[in-house]
Amino acid sequence: MRRSRGWPAYRSRGRFAYVTRRPVAIVLAVLLAVPLGACAPEVVRVDSAPRTTLAADSAPPAVCGSTSGPPVPGTLLSAVDVWPDAGDVAAIASDTPLTGVVCRRAVLDSVAPSPVSCSDGFPFFGQPSLPTALAGLGVTDIRQADLVRVGPNRTDSAQVTEYVLTLAGPAAAGLEALAVQCNGSQLPDIQPPVYTIRDATGEITDAVRLGYDVAVGLSFAGHEFNDATKLALLNRAVDLASFAPSG
Repeated sequence: MRRSRGWPAYRSRGRFAYVTRRPVAIVLAVLLAVPLGACAPEVVRVDSAPRTTLAADSAPPAVCGSTSGPPVPGTLLSAVDVWPDAGDVAAIASDTPLTGVVCRRAVLDSVAPSPVSCSDGFPFFGQPSLPTALAGLGVTDIRQADLVRVGPNRTDSAQVTEYVLTLAGPAAAGLEALAVQCNGSQLPDIQPPVYTIRDATGEITDAVRLGYDVAVGLSFAGHEFNDATKLALLNRAVDLASFAPSG
């Protein structure tokens, strides 16, 4: 597998099941390792009467890209689009706006450009810098779907990751420059332009269509699809993305 983007939840044919990777024994061990005194509340005496005060909870600082919701139904690839006859497919999808004040502040506070990560595939940035890096390019919304076909031994046999990016300003030009930097080749006679990235064997690992307002990219792991099928899936993803709201 080329990468893992995180799996907070899995959906198999429409059912979500939240999964924890921390065994119960580990959680208990961590709890038992905490000194009892560390959990004791502070006791303050006022007029000789004991009073218990609890420290106020400190909320973690907001992070660009931390607010996500479900995408508009039917605007991203589904398991049926990719594997019409497969029964054991896990899927997760999200919609993350990048237009809020938190992302604008994160872009302004960035002291250096985020490192480009061609090995992560489109859109060529790794976590956790991906949302801020895309916001800096002019991306205003990220829709993402991860689809995994699980093999007989419960391991990943094939994965398709889809990104649909809503673009503003110079974002399209910035993403095109990244595609070229990551050895992308433009297919002839196709507009808006389509770029493909190939591995050492010549197989397509990423296929990206860069419109002025929307960019659609697919990354493939495994060897289940030939290149013609991958490009057909990209066309299907572009058709579905055209029904999504633009902002």
